[in-house]
Amino acid sequence: MFIWAALVGLITQFFINTEIERYTLATGETVLTGFSRYWRHWGLVFALLTYGANLWPAWATGSATLVTYLFDGGSANWIAAAMLVTVALILTLAPVVLRRAGAHPDAQDRRGAHPLRGCGDIRDRRVGMGGPAGRHHRGHRGAVGG
Repeated sequence: MFIWAALVGLITQFFINTEIERYTLATGETVLTGFSRYWRHWGLVFALLTYGANLWPAWATGSATLVTYLFDGGSANWIAAAMLVTVALILTLAPVVLRRAGAHPDAQDRRGAHPLRGCGDIRDRRVGMGGPAGRHHRGHRGAVGG
């Protein structure tokens, strides 16, 4: 039905996350700080968006209801609970699994490519978060100090 919308969202999210990652590595600051330079109320906007994103129980119930319609039966409440438990386990156990698997930021994938291959030169040139931390300038109007 709306698989195309999920695919568009997935592709869009990939590019957004990649660019946010590159911005953070290049500048050494969060993307929220960068947005706040253009309009100081971006923090509130992002806080409200985060609040909306954390309404997982309602979204899980909606997804579970869709699953019950697709497969003709089942309890939406039990499926929603299983979805929430699965998400909780993934978020809780991910660091343990990655540590045991020996995952490291400098690791390479099966093709031998660096996961941050677009940002590797930033780290190698020692700029952004790869460089030494300088003095905090009083004129900077960031989220901290200023």
